[in-house]
Amino acid sequence: MLNEGSDVYSFGVLLMEIVIGRSPVDYSRPPGEMNLVDWFRGMGASRLGEELLDPKINERPSSRALKRV
Repeated sequence: MLNEGSDVYSFGVLLMEIVIGRSPVDYSRPPGEMNLVDWFRGMGASRLGEELLDPKINERPSSRALKRV
């Protein structure tokens, strides 16, 4: 059911796709990495945001900006 909460969640997933450079579901990845949100939860808790950033992004944002996103 679509509502304001689902819109906010979808926007967050879109931001993750942009920052990380991955699709929300990628069946070519190992089982623990197929779902972007599940993978990010595990990786985000244990790594710095700069390590999760898409390597194709030429201009690196500040740590503060990345944390805000």
